[in-house]
Amino acid sequence: MLKVDQLPSIFLQGSLFYSIRQIVITVVNLATTILLTRLLLPSDFGYISLVTIVMSVISILSDGGLGVYLIQKNEEVTDADISEITKFQLLVWISFFLVLSVIWLFPISDKISKIGIFYLLISSISIPFSIFKAASIIKLERGLVFNRIALIESLEQITYSLIAISLGYFGFGVWSIVFAIISKAFFSFLISFVLSPIKFNFFSPLRIKELKKVILIGVSYQIPSIFETLRSLLNPILIGLTLGMNYSGFTDRGILIASIPTTFLGTIWQKILFPLVARIQGEKKMLSSIYENSVYFHSILDKAIYLPFFLHGKEIISYFIGDKWLPIYPFILIFACGNILFSSYTTTTIAFFKGLGYADIMAKWSLFQFPLAIIFISVFTFFYGFYGFALGSQVLWVGIFYFNVCLNKTLKVSFLRSIIVPLISFSVSYLVFNFILNSDKFNLLFLIFFEVLFYLVIIVLLDFTKIRLIVNNYKFSLNQKYGE
Repeated sequence: MLKVDQLPSIFLQGSLFYSIRQIVITVVNLATTILLTRLLLPSDFGYISLVTIVMSVISILSDGGLGVYLIQKNEEVTDADISEITKFQLLVWISFFLVLSVIWLFPISDKISKIGIFYLLISSISIPFSIFKAASIIKLERGLVFNRIALIESLEQITYSLIAISLGYFGFGVWSIVFAIISKAFFSFLISFVLSPIKFNFFSPLRIKELKKVILIGVSYQIPSIFETLRSLLNPILIGLTLGMNYSGFTDRGILIASIPTTFLGTIWQKILFPLVARIQGEKKMLSSIYENSVYFHSILDKAIYLPFFLHGKEIISYFIGDKWLPIYPFILIFACGNILFSSYTTTTIAFFKGLGYADIMAKWSLFQFPLAIIFISVFTFFYGFYGFALGSQVLWVGIFYFNVCLNKTLKVSFLRSIIVPLISFSVSYLVFNFILNSDKFNLLFLIFFEVLFYLVIIVLLDFTKIRLIVNNYKFSLNQKYGE
């Protein structure tokens, strides 16, 4: 039995292990993305975007939506309790598998064809292994054994990357991803079962009343993920059916590359701001200051990352993933425009909503966003083809106005004041290096370093007083903390 005075040390150890895990997974994922994009064809990634939906379903079924009930349960959780959840999840998978089998036998379109559904059908074999792994993870989470969880998650990602890259190198195409997904699920099941064994009982009748509670909590917990998964269907279905799987692959990689800076910064912001805001909910003045500074620094960093790509995107694409992917360059620029303007606001606001206990706002927006995405992305794709998908996606940034109304009920903050100087600096840097200076004479890496430095110098010149005030406040905070 855990004691309360043990929790601080457990928290620190868990933070350490998860930090190591995040570094490992980030590096492995980036390397895997670059290598697979070089090895596979655009049409392969069209089918892979279908397979990715299976991975999202795995997450919804086994990552805590249903298991969260047991994790939060005050009473002791037994193997019988976990078996009950696992049985229900397996029934859901069987239903999912049968539906896919029917769709495979009677395909809805020749453009996606039976092979696309067959990839999806075979990939779904990984789901039961992931469900069993999740059962073992529940026991580890209940016991706060973070080191073993971090080990399992790191090893499974390494397994996936090694198999996918190896098979991709030998020309297996889409099957390299399919086999990698199944191998990852099977390996993680084995290692999690060894580290946290469970005695499953699948022959007892289902406890319907208990399951109703589980389903209610699980569905409410996973509403944003459910709608995000449904929205991800727009690419393989809308683009795949109208333009073919080649363009579906372009869309998949374009969204991924355009979102790398915001995904990277968003992960860090969520980890830092969520617990911090939760600790100081009553300090309105401090919260307002932290909010505006967070938006400000996110805005500085995301534009520093995007600037080289806006100036040298074609060279970067050609060098890292090959000339065959050059058609996605305009798509990435269109998609990234919304990220440059609004991602600093949405990332910070979402972290604040969670810390302030406003998670329901995100669920409501997800419910509203789904039909909005279908309408606008479909219309723009119909008129502008492949690039219309990126244009239609930008309309979804209207959500910031909804967020702003909700946030200002608690805090009085200014979004524009925090992004205007980084935006001006980005625009000036882009104009100087794209239209005024002849950059062909310089080494690309040196030029990128100089461009980003130039951008940061402009920010310092324009906002010197604000930056000095933030630095002085930080020094004062350190002095208060350490009693100097």
